[in-house]
Amino acid sequence: MKKTMRKMIAMFLTLACVPVTGLTASAFDAPNWWGQTTWSDFEGETPINAHGMLTLDDGALYEGKWQNEAVLVQPRNNVLRFILCEDVEFEAVEMQVVEIVDTYFPGLLRNYDPEIHAAGITVEEKRQPLVTLYRYDSESGTVGFELNISGSDIDLATEELETSILCDLARQHLISAFYGWGSTGFYSHACFDENILSYSGNTHTVVTKNRAGWYQLGEEVDTDWEGVQAYLDVHYPQYDVKSYENEYQADYPCYRISGTEDLSLRECLELAGELYEHFGITVNYAIPENAAEPTLGHNALEGAGDVTLDCELDIMDVIAANKYILGVDTLCDTAKKNADVSGDGTPDAADTLAILKEVTGVTTDFAEP
Repeated sequence: MKKTMRKMIAMFLTLACVPVTGLTASAFDAPNWWGQTTWSDFEGETPINAHGMLTLDDGALYEGKWQNEAVLVQPRNNVLRFILCEDVEFEAVEMQVVEIVDTYFPGLLRNYDPEIHAAGITVEEKRQPLVTLYRYDSESGTVGFELNISGSDIDLATEELETSILCDLARQHLISAFYGWGSTGFYSHACFDENILSYSGNTHTVVTKNRAGWYQLGEEVDTDWEGVQAYLDVHYPQYDVKSYENEYQADYPCYRISGTEDLSLRECLELAGELYEHFGITVNYAIPENAAEPTLGHNALEGAGDVTLDCELDIMDVIAANKYILGVDTLCDTAKKNADVSGDGTPDAADTLAILKEVTGVTTDFAEP
């Protein structure tokens, strides 16, 4: 009886087209590779296996658009980014967002300065992780926040924390996009010498990355060039270590791996990565300009049927989809994608019916939004 009544109420509300607030359009673009792009633009591209050189643990190195150029992409595993709905004024909801995050990191609200749009607290004296919350402005004009956990220990950046903050913000209808730990990143254009496999000096600096994702320069150690030559003799006997003079680096002895002049960029960097893995040496390169921050991962607000973007699937999602189809309301890009459960590019009556069936329990085809 209760199930039948639920279906009848759902049908009635759908046809009545009850008003739903907080569902206006939002054009979220992540500024990226000299234009607008996302991690999907790298799909189908095979990363260069540089054995951790430049990329360390979880980054990726791709061939660039220009000769002797590569693109370094590094996820930020310590950052959450959430974008406000376009119809929401930042100043109107600023403190509401801070209060929500403050429930997880007490002290952010106390230290938050609306004139600076930022707060930072030290969570635990022993580990000294620093938690900061600050305003994020994209080049496309969208506004939101980024939560950053830095320090030598980022155990606080858990999946449970990410999910809780997401749900708390979504249920207040404050956000139109949410990117979790590692779902945003930075990338750089690395330019290499004409002879890519060239090196400077008889010593090199040990480079590591801390758990927050930042590069760290360690001690300087002697380079084992004899060991490099011995390695080449065994694995690549066609190549040799040769010294040469470089007018721009006259104070340093310079070396190159001869016989590699006809190798492609990928082949050079993969060999350089192999030598880096065994001997810690890194080829000469320059980063002339850092590019904008990309969106690397999944927008966590995307979920089939969750048109209201509140992390719940209910009759209000059916109403919101129906109002959009009738032209009564608009939807932001994320909501529109969620309403298009068939994936054909446009929400329609068939999508509304599919959501209704899911809400009333007739089907159970959707993953949890």
